Amino acid sequence: MNTTTLTVQSCGNGKFRLGVNTNDSSTIFQKRYRKVVLKIEKNRVIDTETTCGPPNDKEVLKNKKCKKGYDLYAKKIDQWIKSNHFHCYRERQPTKIEFQIIKSNSTIILKFTGNTRNNRCKCYN
Repeated sequence: MNTTTLTVQSCGNGKFRLGVNTNDSSTIFQKRYRKVVLKIEKNRVIDTETTCGPPNDKEVLKNKKCKKGYDLYAKKIDQWIKSNHFHCYRERQPTKIEFQIIKSNSTIILKFTGNTRNNRCKCYN
């Protein structure tokens, strides 16, 4: 089973997104605006796409000159992060969430495995 670990990141204004590391950005997602479907529960999915991150330049990605990977953001992702308290973590120790990778043509499906690493703080907003 191929997996990837996404990191909970603040977008500012109390909103959160999922960050993709630079290696997975270049090897799995490969470009901005790639369609991604998050299967977060048995009958619950969130449609999104890769945003931000490295430029769509194969030479830059090949030479690994990028310091930032792609992000996945949607209002429903923010709500899911908050409803599961994944946004509650100690400073500089964000929650890591594991997903199984399933590719379907040009769409990448990420299925939540239920595995997380979190150093929770005392906030449960």
